[in-house]
Amino acid sequence: MAKQFKDLPIGQNDLLEYLEGDSDFSFELEVFKELVDRGFYCSHNGTYDDPATKTPREYDIRAHKNIDSYYLRMAVECKNLKQNYPLLVTSTCRTEYESLHNILIHYYSQQPQLLHDEENIIITISPSEYYCSGDFIGKSCAQVGRLMSNNSISSSDAEVYNKWSQAISSAYGLLQQGATLDMRNIGGEIVLAVIPILVVPDNMLWIVRYNDDGTLNCVPFQTDHCHYKIMKNYSIGYNNDQETYTINCLEIMTKSGFSRYLDRLCDDTDDLWSKIFPQGEIELKFAQQKV
Repeated sequence: MAKQFKDLPIGQNDLLEYLEGDSDFSFELEVFKELVDRGFYCSHNGTYDDPATKTPREYDIRAHKNIDSYYLRMAVECKNLKQNYPLLVTSTCRTEYESLHNILIHYYSQQPQLLHDEENIIITISPSEYYCSGDFIGKSCAQVGRLMSNNSISSSDAEVYNKWSQAISSAYGLLQQGATLDMRNIGGEIVLAVIPILVVPDNMLWIVRYNDDGTLNCVPFQTDHCHYKIMKNYSIGYNNDQETYTINCLEIMTKSGFSRYLDRLCDDTDDLWSKIFPQGEIELKFAQQKV
């Protein structure tokens, strides 16, 4: 049902009230600052052509960090949820089949029989220490609130779905950029992982866990970070030479959880980066699969 508005003009004070409390844009800037303050290269509120639909789309934030030839790119979307309508993620244990993530290696091949100077290889990390078997993973999500009319509980996934699907599409666009990068002036290879992320305000993310037999594992509790299953395959690369990359999960984080996640990525003593990029396994599989 469409929202019904009062037949009253909106003035400066009304707009300030909106900007101070309900604006997604101001929340995006707060999240953007977390990335910039830690030295991530970022772009905010840009557009791109959706590789699947070929139509223009907007993104909130794109960010990347690299260590030598290893590149992490993040497609970040922000949703300024309110206390009376938080997000609840329903989860079950991740199976061994779901414990994997893909790495794209884009390299300069110089093979005369090839149509392009660059080639792509997809490395599958399985089992994955980043997406561990046995950890809980989200399978459905919805915002939950009480109706003013009769005080009954109501839920919907529509608003959040629009945001997380945008994060997935933006991640796909980043993958396609990496898979078609002109390497003639760079040489060598780039090793790329892309992670879609949805950031919500603190205290707005709840999770409930179910056992495999459908019984409740625990009561709902607040968290600052969870994984949400996507497992969507995308064809990336050149039209006549494409590879399949699987986006395993969407990361859902509160703003504080996102800050801690970034701190871990920037901490040389933390093992998060090596869980995303297990260098020894990547180098071995690249040598085995390289043309």
